Amino acid sequence: MHDWPQWQQCQFPSGYSLCSIADESYSNELAKEGNIVVYNPYWLQIIFYLLTTVFVPGLTVLLVYCAYRIWLTENLLNACPIIFMAGLAGYLCWVLLPVIKYIPAKLEHDDNGFSLQLHNKVSRYSWPDIAKTINHGVIGVLHLVDKNGQIVFVVHKCTPGYKKFAKTVFREVGIRS
Repeated sequence: MHDWPQWQQCQFPSGYSLCSIADESYSNELAKEGNIVVYNPYWLQIIFYLLTTVFVPGLTVLLVYCAYRIWLTENLLNACPIIFMAGLAGYLCWVLLPVIKYIPAKLEHDDNGFSLQLHNKVSRYSWPDIAKTINHGVIGVLHLVDKNGQIVFVVHKCTPGYKKFAKTVFREVGIRS
């Protein structure tokens, strides 16, 4: 039997993922400053941009093309599983589309509300300003919507600081699926 010490070093501890490790490391750095901040570091911004603008839409188009080819060469029944997967990828595109605008955003929150810095513009919101929240739990996307029905902020669960922010939002506003 071979001993693989390098492989052992690459494994995440039980219950951890890349998202949780990034969240903990950045949350610990920011906790030293006394702020509770939700933001994406540059390396995560690049991953999110590639995911939302290239990979998921490309996967959707590829699956639709494959289903079309199977339908032409065989029959529609054989293409149904691929059509179903294309529908799921299309839904993922639709849910992730609002995330693109908020990828470079930086949010600082406390018990009174939060300030959102987006494209060098800072907006301050109190918790009563948020009319509802929408949690796409399977995908891990949380939308905050104001009283006018406008999306105020969209955050993904892999964003560092998400856990503390989601707990605060749940406590102050409530999260509806």
